[in-house]
Amino acid sequence: MLGESFDGFIDLAKELDEIAKDCSDEKRKNALEKGSDIIVKDARARAPVDTGLLSQKGIAAEVVSGEEADIGWTADAFYGRFLEMGTSKMSARPHLRPAYEAKKNQVIEVMRKELNLD
Repeated sequence: MLGESFDGFIDLAKELDEIAKDCSDEKRKNALEKGSDIIVKDARARAPVDTGLLSQKGIAAEVVSGEEADIGWTADAFYGRFLEMGTSKMSARPHLRPAYEAKKNQVIEVMRKELNLD
């Protein structure tokens, strides 16, 4: 299970749930995987790189049902949330939220296409 989730992802999931309510669970899972991969790829490219873990495998997506995909940091890259949000001693260096904002429309298009809704 991945660490964090953002309200934006939850909103996107709700919107896509309405779009895909008549599709099979397997189709919805495939669409979620394709959509999640877009955000993960962009977030990895935006991630600050010291050890490279965040930009390689530390940001991942896990489809937990035909209705939900978690996108966040793996246990090995738990520090990603500190970079994303900042701490009392460090400014935020967001990478997951900007990836979501930049790619959410593309995700919707890809998922609509995967669900044959175009």
